[in-house]
Amino acid sequence: MAPSAALLPGNLDLVILKAISLGAVHGYRARLRRDVFPGVAGIAGGPLGHCRVHPRPATQPACHDCGCADEHACATGGRPMNDIVALINRLRRCAFGAGILLCALAGLGWAWHPHAFFVSYLFSYLFWVGLSLGCFIAALVHYLTGGRWGAAGLRIFEAGYMTLPLMAVLFVPLLFGLRELYPWAQPDTVAADKILQRNVAYENTSGFVLRTALFFLLWIVIAVRLRKWSLQQDVSADVAPTIKLRSLSGPATNCCRGAGLPSRGNRSPTR
Repeated sequence: MAPSAALLPGNLDLVILKAISLGAVHGYRARLRRDVFPGVAGIAGGPLGHCRVHPRPATQPACHDCGCADEHACATGGRPMNDIVALINRLRRCAFGAGILLCALAGLGWAWHPHAFFVSYLFSYLFWVGLSLGCFIAALVHYLTGGRWGAAGLRIFEAGYMTLPLMAVLFVPLLFGLRELYPWAQPDTVAADKILQRNVAYENTSGFVLRTALFFLLWIVIAVRLRKWSLQQDVSADVAPTIKLRSLSGPATNCCRGAGLPSRGNRSPTR
């Protein structure tokens, strides 16, 4: 009897733990039944609350106050998608108005101090056209190599290089300030500088304009074709768009090498 009495407290602990575990499992199964069978009469919703599966068609009434699909989202401070779109459109209008105002101020700067205006404009233009061409080259590398490394940013790259037509339009004001920027566009400076005279076959206004127009034309045509084939990859399982992308990306990469606008030249007659 003594050994059995000595073991009784330990056995009692095991019995108590087993009873507690069975009770917990039973309670878990009861909660599981309430959540899995929400349509059964007499079984209330479980811890899922209003997000549980309801015994009715998959429709959700709209909130009459703000037009969103869930009144609970309104009560918790959620913002409907229509408000976000309206906010974006409002920001676009504000940005457009600010752009018009800044263009007007730039025009005043052009009239007041042409040299400072064209130097600043060239610096800003090279920055933004550099972003467009950078996206262009990044997209070309992805088209050539493939893989998933650039899938997340491919659409961003494409949106970036599709601004090249806008960059071509923004290049036009620079044509009116070549004499303020480059010494080879100043006849008096060229006449006094033997180095500029030797390079006059390449460094001249007509050649500069023709080269820039040719490069922009090539970039825009290639960008439009690449964008078209890239979108075809999303709607078709055919490998032809991928082959076209890789076939054109190689020559396009070579076309981007060495192309670009010269920075502001030295205004002194000697170098």
